[in-house]
Amino acid sequence: MEKIRLQKLLANAGYGSRREIERLIAVGKITVNSRVAKLGDLASFSDIVKIYNKRITLPITDNDPRIIIYNKPAGEICSRHDPKNRPTVYDKLPKISNGRWIGVGRLDFNTSGLYIFTNDGELVNLLIQPNSKIPRKYLVKASRILDNTEIKNLKNGVEYKDKIYSVDYIKLSRALAKSAWYIVQVSRGRNHEIKNIFQSQGVLVSRLVRISYADFDLPKNLKKGHFLELPKKLVENFKQSIMF
Repeated sequence: MEKIRLQKLLANAGYGSRREIERLIAVGKITVNSRVAKLGDLASFSDIVKIYNKRITLPITDNDPRIIIYNKPAGEICSRHDPKNRPTVYDKLPKISNGRWIGVGRLDFNTSGLYIFTNDGELVNLLIQPNSKIPRKYLVKASRILDNTEIKNLKNGVEYKDKIYSVDYIKLSRALAKSAWYIVQVSRGRNHEIKNIFQSQGVLVSRLVRISYADFDLPKNLKKGHFLELPKKLVENFKQSIMF
């Protein structure tokens, strides 16, 4: 089996970015076949690799990074298996010859919209690390219209359930008789973030749709429960743009 640089092998398997793995190699925290690894070492999926003296699993993965964007319906979970046998976002994905699809930016069971999959573990780590500040945009159905003071609060930051929340952007999309739709952008992606942001102002969220993530928008013609694979060149350019 062809050997590649250790940091690339581990990054592709989802154990951190190449830079993070290089730091672990430099301080002697990674071994290959019982030997302390050095920068520049090569390895393959057949080798015994340990991080902090714990053996890790190295699934065979595709060489080229791939990205799928999926229009998740409400009523699907973002896990591979569910004890309650509910449908999962993985059920309809195309089979991959080697490696596996990894979901990025989990959505709640009742939240719909753009969900991203990739076979590239390093790309996953780049997208979800806390300091990445990847923009996420949502269409939000609120129980009422926010007033100017409440809008200002959300932009400046509010404390709710012992956490500070804020929005990068918020705009009224459509006002209804007893509710309103907003377009909201955040850059942290914390659990129940959008609902908590609105609840901090005494406003309930009844529907939530993610319409963009990073550089990718949910195509208007992509039906719920359907996916679209992005062109190889677009994927490569996107990965390079967030690596540097």
